Amino acid sequence: MHDAAGAFTGTLTVDGYPVASEDGQSFHDDGTRVRLTFRDLAGVVTMVIGEDGSLPAVFGNRMSPGAPGFQEATPEATPAT
Repeated sequence: MHDAAGAFTGTLTVDGYPVASEDGQSFHDDGTRVRLTFRDLAGVVTMVIGEDGSLPAVFGNRMSPGAPGFQEATPEATPAT
């Protein structure tokens, strides 16, 4: 990590446990075991986020040219007013 002036201030380690789908085109991590560990210049741990399992779930889809990985949108009916 660096400050606004570009000076090195430490490191951030992200420990995640994503699970790939059977077809390998997506992944999901429920966030319960994810940890963000911040270290200062000397490598001393200064903060750990996520030890309580509170980080949000994440997911991802493989993207490729012409097939961005998102399902085609379908128009929804407009509610009557």
